[in-house]
Amino acid sequence: MLNKYIASSCGLGAATLAAVAAFAGVGAANAAVIGVNFVGGSGGTPAGYTVTGTTGVVSQSGWNNETGSSGTGIAVTTSSGGAGGTITYTSNATYALNNFTPANATQQLLGGWLDNYGDSNTPPSAADSITVSNLPTSIAGSTGNTPYDVYIYLNDGIAGEGGTYTVNGVQEILVSNGSYSSFTAITPGALSSTHGNYYEFTGLTGSTLTITALATPVNGNTGGFYRAPLNGFQIVSVPEPASLGLTAIGALGLLLLKRRKASV
Repeated sequence: MLNKYIASSCGLGAATLAAVAAFAGVGAANAAVIGVNFVGGSGGTPAGYTVTGTTGVVSQSGWNNETGSSGTGIAVTTSSGGAGGTITYTSNATYALNNFTPANATQQLLGGWLDNYGDSNTPPSAADSITVSNLPTSIAGSTGNTPYDVYIYLNDGIAGEGGTYTVNGVQEILVSNGSYSSFTAITPGALSSTHGNYYEFTGLTGSTLTITALATPVNGNTGGFYRAPLNGFQIVSVPEPASLGLTAIGALGLLLLKRRKASV
């Protein structure tokens, strides 16, 4: 409705309106992002994988590569190199894909993981736990009340494995499709028909982020071995609607000014 009003009032065509929309989208493209990759590996073969390029559902470079099954108070940075807080994490193991040579950064991200696992006789003693403290104001706001999104990546190369993943108190059962070639969104639920390798938790708040992953029987598997891999995650700022609106208005003003000068 707004586009039609602007078009009729200002004489702007569809192409011009598309340009305004594209310009306004720059704010979303420049969102503050923290990306963490768990290198994984087993201490020998298979080795884990460091993300060295650009990847992610929200495409970014500058990934933080964390090694080993635990770490305490490790500084992390945003994709632009700014301070991103500190991460503390613990897992009962790490692992990585066997006989695997990553062809790109996406496969590096999905090739190694924190490995929470169990079976029908010995379930995992505790969930893997990750805490990111002191998130920057560019993501969580000055008081920690600004919403942000978190993307969880899970893949161990075997379709049908997963578990219970909880992010800042929001709990979902997520099941992996075992694919590491590209990103596929998950529809949550133990018997969901849409498996994938990432899930987006939206509208989270707080200057501290907590993530847990607990292996549970999923996809109808009530026995045998099961695991809840955690390859990495992204924390992404959410542009405020008001700021996007101002950006669009500014873009429209520039286009109108340009059009007026051209007609003189």
